[in-house]
Amino acid sequence: MSQDSFFGSTEIRTIPPEVERAVEKLSDVAGFRHREPPPDPPKRRRGTTQHLHNFTMRLAITDAERFIRWCEAERIAYREGFARLVAKIDAEG
Repeated sequence: MSQDSFFGSTEIRTIPPEVERAVEKLSDVAGFRHREPPPDPPKRRRGTTQHLHNFTMRLAITDAERFIRWCEAERIAYREGFARLVAKIDAEG
């Protein structure tokens, strides 16, 4: 049973999926952005069995950016990058 109000029927209507897809296509073509937030990117979770120690440093911005870019290029976590640097110290004596 539908009830009429000033704005028309208050009955809940569903939109057919094909109509919804057509509207989405038209809105994309017209340049409208979606209201839904984009999905969160997947997070790389790498566990470790080692005991960890929190270590905070105040670094020059250029050094920190270089280290971050290097870790991203190597596709390693900062912890692994730091371990590689420490291994180089040990190798040099």
